[in-house]
Amino acid sequence: MNTEKNLTGNVPEKYKDIIHLPRPVSNRRAHMPIPDRAKIFSPFAALKGYEEELEKTQENPFLP
Repeated sequence: MNTEKNLTGNVPEKYKDIIHLPRPVSNRRAHMPIPDRAKIFSPFAALKGYEEELEKTQENPFLP
């Protein structure tokens, strides 16, 4: 399998000069462990109390 062809096959021409460069690593900050990174993207309640109100209307859809 030709990995160079796979990496550059669909890459726009303007990125072909940097596609094979190593990923930058910060000298100032330590690498964040994967479980900690996952916490950043965990779901959150954007609307406080929304779930409770939704449950009330599902119990009795005619309540205001």
